[in-house]
Amino acid sequence: MISSIGIFDSLYVGAKLQEKLGDFSSYEVQLFGYLSCLLSLYNGNPISNWGYAFIKNDLGSPYSKILDESLEALLIKGDMEKDEGGFMKLSDTGHVLLNNYSSFPSNRNRITSLEAACKSIQLLPYGVVKDSISKEPIMNYANQHTNKRLLSDQDGPAFSILYDQFEMLKNALGGSRDNLVVPAVVWLEYLAEKKKTSVAL
Repeated sequence: MISSIGIFDSLYVGAKLQEKLGDFSSYEVQLFGYLSCLLSLYNGNPISNWGYAFIKNDLGSPYSKILDESLEALLIKGDMEKDEGGFMKLSDTGHVLLNNYSSFPSNRNRITSLEAACKSIQLLPYGVVKDSISKEPIMNYANQHTNKRLLSDQDGPAFSILYDQFEMLKNALGGSRDNLVVPAVVWLEYLAEKKKTSVAL
């Protein structure tokens, strides 16, 4: 059975990326779905509330089977269309479906995280966002070890670093839990600068 959460997230992230980039790939939906999950965690929600899990794929990127199956289902139904290069767009029926799903109370709670993740590419270069996500503590640890499952060992060293970064952000920024755009952008910029420093050293 296809997950309604996966369908909504795929449509929402796809639509936002399409507005900014013109189209989107499966990889990009996975990437921004993962960032959305991290921002939900920053906002104090447990990982188990997100609704689907991520692993590290063979390319060292976040991957969710739920999102993959949802994208395939949307393509089969014609709610998304794929060109010869593998890039996708929402069809007219996809936009209608997204509007319907956006009215569900359970999905409204997710929009804060999804919106902030997607808005990051309006304020930062896409390449910076992509590289920063690869260097966040959970992905960074998984890529240095044999870990495949992401966000599963909540007592592990990577989570400890992630929580420290989030606590530092909250102390520096304060603000409302309803707007995650500023924390998202500041955190991604921090990760980008941290990467530059480590390379320089």
